[in-house]
Amino acid sequence: MASNDEGGAQVIKTCDLCERDTDIRYKCMDCNKFLCERCKGIHKNVPTLSLHDICDLKSELLCPVNTKVRMDNIPCNYHKKFQCMFCKDCEVLVCSECISNLHQKHCLESLEKTCEEKLSKLERYKAEIGKDVVSLQKSYSDLAIAKTKWENSLDDIRSKINDKEDELKEAVTKNASKLRDDLTEKRRDGIEYILIKQKRFKEMEHKLNSKLEILKTMQSSARGEIFAFEQQVMNYPTSGISENVILRKEIKYLERSTSEETVSALFGSMYVLDVPYTMDITIDRSLTTNFSNIENLVVSDGETAWVSTFENNEASVQKMHLTEMFGTLKQLTVHAFDMAFTENNDLLISIQSTSEIMRVSFNCELESLLDVSPLIVKAIHVTKNGDFYVGVRESGDPFELTESSCRKILVYKSSDGKQSSLTSNVSYEYDQSKQRLFTSPCRITTISDGDVIIVGDWITHIEGRLVVLNRNGDLEWIYNGNSKINSDKSKFRPYDIVSSPEGYIVVADKNNHALHLLNGAGELIACKLLDEIGITLPKSLCFDFWGYLWIGCSTFTEDKSGAKIYAVKLSI
Repeated sequence: MASNDEGGAQVIKTCDLCERDTDIRYKCMDCNKFLCERCKGIHKNVPTLSLHDICDLKSELLCPVNTKVRMDNIPCNYHKKFQCMFCKDCEVLVCSECISNLHQKHCLESLEKTCEEKLSKLERYKAEIGKDVVSLQKSYSDLAIAKTKWENSLDDIRSKINDKEDELKEAVTKNASKLRDDLTEKRRDGIEYILIKQKRFKEMEHKLNSKLEILKTMQSSARGEIFAFEQQVMNYPTSGISENVILRKEIKYLERSTSEETVSALFGSMYVLDVPYTMDITIDRSLTTNFSNIENLVVSDGETAWVSTFENNEASVQKMHLTEMFGTLKQLTVHAFDMAFTENNDLLISIQSTSEIMRVSFNCELESLLDVSPLIVKAIHVTKNGDFYVGVRESGDPFELTESSCRKILVYKSSDGKQSSLTSNVSYEYDQSKQRLFTSPCRITTISDGDVIIVGDWITHIEGRLVVLNRNGDLEWIYNGNSKINSDKSKFRPYDIVSSPEGYIVVADKNNHALHLLNGAGELIACKLLDEIGITLPKSLCFDFWGYLWIGCSTFTEDKSGAKIYAVKLSI
């Protein structure tokens, strides 16, 4: 038998015991020693080694590994004697001397049984580790797939950004070229107009000079010829001498803003899909009203709010203090179905069961803003750029749909950010398959500067859903609630929806005392049960300037206290 040294030369293998004989014939499987014929006998005659398994290398080139644990060569912990037992009370190996001295009344077990139990336990542990390894391998594989998907999505977004950049560049270049062409045409027309004027003035100057010459010769002429001179001079026309030489048309260039917001509105925006799936809510303020429910709530600056109520067949909209001077400042006797603020902080109210939207000015004067006759107005929403979204339906049963039903969103574009110049030529009623989008569009909000339009669609008196469209009115996704809390006994109905400053969608689920938090892609980020922190029956929502979420609640029938308004902070 030979082996290689570090230099690569062959070295003859010798017996591991005598280290002289090179005739290696055996291997002790317990000691892992190679033996010659003589040392095999010596090895067998050693009492502690007599039971070792010795393999004949010539008869078995590949000796099987002995997987059976030998019990006869395990010494005790103290006397190093063999043929031990296991003390289960002390969990140590003990020999006969140990047993007679300290372990007489202890629970003893044979090594075979102890080892079998421990081997069985280790096998189970091995199986668990194997499962964990498989699970980790799967997680690693899933992570690799997720990494590829993530990178592909980023590459896709980058490609779309590049395409949009090229599209905008082309559009800008085309528009600039058109403006330059228009400018060249206007320059040509202007120059032509000026040349005509100049020619006319020259002609008039020549005529006037001719008159002067005639008048100069008049002094040297006989007085009888004065009448002839007068006739000659007066025959020359003098009209147009005082003609205005200023051009009647002036060209100006109306330059649009290239601010980050303007460019972003054209270019588009991104929202993050991978977000934390937890939502903590901290109550900052709690106010108790004299009402039984808060139908609508809009907060301007964190100090005042407009609140609408309807109870005992009496409706009102009240302006209220939200500070320590909590109370009503102004009350309007109107029944509001929905409310919204304009950019000028004017309050808009859609009047219940009518076609009319009223505007409440800063000094609380009511005036009609919009009439959608013969339809009935439902939801109203004003975007940051002044665009105006209105949910409408025909008169009659709000949830019964017929072929003649009209349930849609009207979009009024504001050219100057003010509602005084509202014009509507866009509406959303059907999807691309000509199926109805809505049953009763009762709440609306937007995110990403109007790129995503979220509609709270009420299907019945106790059930609803979110219908989400893109800027073109195409259906993006539908949200029917969280199956973990919504059921047939407690259906999902979006009593109110708002967009957070971070671009999330917050939904009031009154039936389940919950808030649902979604992102623009329709993923449920979190669902928080508000009754865990003492808030029940959330019905109306509003974010204020400082980022606080205001929640207007209803009360239980048996509750004699007033409905509460909360200011909370969301931590996502």
